[in-house]
Amino acid sequence: ERNGVSCFTDPGAPLTEMPTVSVVLAAFNAMKGCSAEYIMRFYKCGLSVFSTEQLSELENYTRLWNVGGRQWLNVWDMDPQGLVAENSTDSSDKLGEINSLREKAIAPINRFKNSFKGNAQKRSTAIIALLEECKAASSFIEICKELKKEGRLAQADALRQSWDMLIDIFDSLVNSFSDEEIEDEEYIFAFKTAASMASVGVAPQMLDEVS
Repeated sequence: ERNGVSCFTDPGAPLTEMPTVSVVLAAFNAMKGCSAEYIMRFYKCGLSVFSTEQLSELENYTRLWNVGGRQWLNVWDMDPQGLVAENSTDSSDKLGEINSLREKAIAPINRFKNSFKGNAQKRSTAIIALLEECKAASSFIEICKELKKEGRLAQADALRQSWDMLIDIFDSLVNSFSDEEIEDEEYIFAFKTAASMASVGVAPQMLDEVS
C-alpha cells in the first residue's frame, strides 16, 4: 500500500455466510413455527419483496404485540399505536396496511411449508419455487450490479458464485437421496452439512499484482 503495489488476498468466505444460503436457512426456520424473527430474517437476506420502510413497519408491529406462531395466519386487529383509549381513523388505515404486509409475507412461506414434503427432488423443487416467487435471483443480480458500481468486484463475484454453488447443492442432494422419501430434519441437516463444507473463493482482479 505504501508503494502503490496492488495486492490481492482471498481468505475465502464460508458459503453459509452468503445471503444466497442464509435465505434458505431462514426459510427452514420460518416454516417451522412462523417465528416473527425468522420471517423478518428471511426477507432481510437481500430479497426485494419489501422496502426497508415496509419491513420496519411489519417488524415494529410484531414486536409491539409479540406476534408469533399461528397469529400470522389470522387477521391482526391490535392497534398499531399500542394500548390507546380509542381507535382512530389513522390507526384503522395503518392496521389495514399492516395486514396487507402480513399476508404478503406469510403466504409464500406457508405455501413452502405445505409443499416441502416427499423426496429430495420434491423438497428441492419446493425451495426453488419459494425463491422464484420471492424473486431471489433478480434481487441478487441487482445487488451484484450495485457492488460493481461501487467498485466491489470481488464481493459481486463471490455473490454470483454462491448462487451457482447453492444450485449445485440442490442437485447433489437430489442425486444422493434419489427417490427415497425423507423427513424434514434429514433434508435440512444434509443441506446444512453440504453448505458448511463449501467456501466461496474470489479470482484475482488484475494480472499484475501480488497475491
